[in-house]
Amino acid sequence: MEVQHENGSPVEGLSLEDSDELYGDSIEQVVMWKGESPDLSCLAGPPIRLRVLMSDADLFSIRFQ
Repeated sequence: MEVQHENGSPVEGLSLEDSDELYGDSIEQVVMWKGESPDLSCLAGPPIRLRVLMSDADLFSIRFQ
């Protein structure tokens, strides 16, 4: 998972390369970057984009807490 600015450039520290891979069949998994769950509250306000790279997978929903 990658968090991007509105123009498509990755947010520093939240790039696809920094993202930990998710495995398994679960209804609740937390996306982590470099083993940590960052505080995304600083992204509130301006539009962001999410880039999700998946293989043999289905994505049903995303929730921010």
